[in-house]
Amino acid sequence: MQKMITLGLAMSLLLGASSFAQTTSSQATLWAAKPDMAAFEKAENEYLAAAQKDVDQVVAVKGARTIANTLAPYDEATRNLNRRSERQARFANNAPEV
Repeated sequence: MQKMITLGLAMSLLLGASSFAQTTSSQATLWAAKPDMAAFEKAENEYLAAAQKDVDQVVAVKGARTIANTLAPYDEATRNLNRRSERQARFANNAPEV
């Protein structure tokens, strides 16, 4: 039984990784629009809101936890938080001193 669970998890990870690798972003870069501080903050807050929505989805699960109802939204929340952190780091490292 343990081998079946391990095999199922491995297959899910492989399929998820391959579909993630094939996904291309159609989102323009942060700098393309030359945002001011308010626009930058708005974009960052959108990432936070999306991550919160995903966390709320995980918390709302009733019954058995599965990859689809727990790990997938958790992964998406993590991606949104990572995107926010990456953008903040790029902004902090490249923005002129204020």
